[in-house]
Amino acid sequence: MAKKNITTVEEALAAVKNESRDMQSVLENIPDNIKTAEFYLEAVKQNSMALNYVPESLRTVEICLEAVKQDGEALEDVPESLMTVEICLAAVKQRGSALHYVPESLRTKEICL
Repeated sequence: MAKKNITTVEEALAAVKNESRDMQSVLENIPDNIKTAEFYLEAVKQNSMALNYVPESLRTVEICLEAVKQDGEALEDVPESLMTVEICLAAVKQRGSALHYVPESLRTKEICL
């Protein structure tokens, strides 16, 4: 089946939301002019796997926080420069095993509990 040409933000977000296996392929078919920080924030809200494909130059604390709220394991893809206690706590609350990705310097009593 041929891939549909994506021409709007709405179509792009729908494609991201419905993807469960090949996020990279979906994002490659979205025109660059659509892939803004705002788009990536909405994409991550739709599917936390999209965080893997957010360019480092567009990754923000807000985008990373949204990803870990959906899937704590997304903490693995948060750059250390963007890790905060808030992000780590949200990740561990969502999935306890995310504690593995919390840097020692951010492991507070609250996060460990």
